[in-house]
Amino acid sequence: MSGVGRAGFGEVADAALDELIFGVASEALLSAGLKRKDVDYVVIASSDVHDGRSNSTMTLTGATGSFRCPELRVCSDSIVALGVASAALESGLAMRVLVASWSYTAGIDLQTLEALALSPLTRDLLGDGVSAALIRSNESGRPANVEAVRVGGSNSAVAMVLRCPEAGGPALGRIAGTGWWTDPWVGPSRPNAIARAIEIATSSADRRPSEFATVVTANLHDIADDELGRLAQVDSASVHRCGPAAVDVGYAAGLFAVVEALLSHRDGWQLVVSAIGIRAQSAAAAVVVGKP
Repeated sequence: MSGVGRAGFGEVADAALDELIFGVASEALLSAGLKRKDVDYVVIASSDVHDGRSNSTMTLTGATGSFRCPELRVCSDSIVALGVASAALESGLAMRVLVASWSYTAGIDLQTLEALALSPLTRDLLGDGVSAALIRSNESGRPANVEAVRVGGSNSAVAMVLRCPEAGGPALGRIAGTGWWTDPWVGPSRPNAIARAIEIATSSADRRPSEFATVVTANLHDIADDELGRLAQVDSASVHRCGPAAVDVGYAAGLFAVVEALLSHRDGWQLVVSAIGIRAQSAAAAVVVGKP
């Protein structure tokens, strides 16, 4: 990772969507010492449903810096976008890649929005609203119990510049491996998808669970620390949650968590886990290490 920009995670960003994205993309380029013309490829993780647009990327090419530049959009967590960006670098397709993701849902009832967007084809399968959950703390102050509580949306955005070693420039950390998994729409619960995503990410990075100093996550409101620790094969005390407990940042969750991990100055390897999907059958994971 060579540069990063972020806004609104933890508070509502007071800007139009285009301005919000342009701001974090510009910040990421500035911190990497680059200009827009230096970027070879742009990868985006966004949701038309949450953006309220039929094709959000077509209307945001100026803000993301992807006008007249190769661009690819993934409809999944932004860790998947990181995986695509890493593949572009490793294949020689690009030397520098800008990855961006956002959520623009402050004040919106996400559960009602998703249910309406999916109606009528899948509404009978999923119910009238998609259940959300929030971790409640126990007496020790650590998240422990899951209760069915609606979480709120967020106006937030995050961008990151990735580069291959030959490109030169500042290095804030390294993404060593990524992985993701999606179960059937109406099938096993989220823990299975999380376990499989972690397995793929750690295998691609050639790391073992015992090597992780911290497990960082965002948006996993319905998975308690003990359960996440079990899935990652680490002690629950190693789990770190970034961002507000009752805020959903959509597809941007994974990238926010990766940035938090790399800028935390924690020693050693860190595992980042995120998940998004109707009824939460999708999960993504990344293995990162900060700058020595």
